[in-house]
Amino acid sequence: MGDTRGAIAWLSEQSFADAGKIGITGFCWGGSVVWMSAALIPEIKAGVAWYGPFWSRRPIRNQAGPGPIMLAR
Repeated sequence: MGDTRGAIAWLSEQSFADAGKIGITGFCWGGSVVWMSAALIPEIKAGVAWYGPFWSRRPIRNQAGPGPIMLAR
């Protein structure tokens, strides 16, 4: 999530970006990053996962804690 948070911080400082309309997309493993990022980072307003494993109880790689389904409860 550190890379995603860093990208959001950088975008928020750019004149061409609207920090209130940040979205994320990803394919395969990146799809899992979309699910977790959308669940954990409130600045993300939209997410589209193009085939991302949606683990119910397992965290994504190197992420401590529950997976996105558990966070959504």
